[in-house]
Amino acid sequence: MIHDGSADDYQRLHAIIHTMEAEFDCHVRVILGNHDRRAAFYEGYLPADPGPYYASRMRIGNNDFYFLDSKVSGYEAGWLAPQQLQWLGKHLRQAPTKRAFLFLHHP
Repeated sequence: MIHDGSADDYQRLHAIIHTMEAEFDCHVRVILGNHDRRAAFYEGYLPADPGPYYASRMRIGNNDFYFLDSKVSGYEAGWLAPQQLQWLGKHLRQAPTKRAFLFLHHP
């Protein structure tokens, strides 16, 4: 989203995305990439501390959309931390008949 951004950069990005959602009447979710600074993102973009990783779910009709951070500290890029997999598994088990779409930055 922002190459080596600061908390202020992410705060401005959040305002732009909020404006886009209102103007186009759409949903926008973000995914962290390998050049994003997680601490700055957590401070400037999120309303609350996400804990050890960022994960988000959006439900639309019979579809669940999951947005996961695939560059968690201590893990190789493209891997999910065990806590993320547990979080994901819990939500998938709660809605076994919904279609699930997973989004990550890394393959």
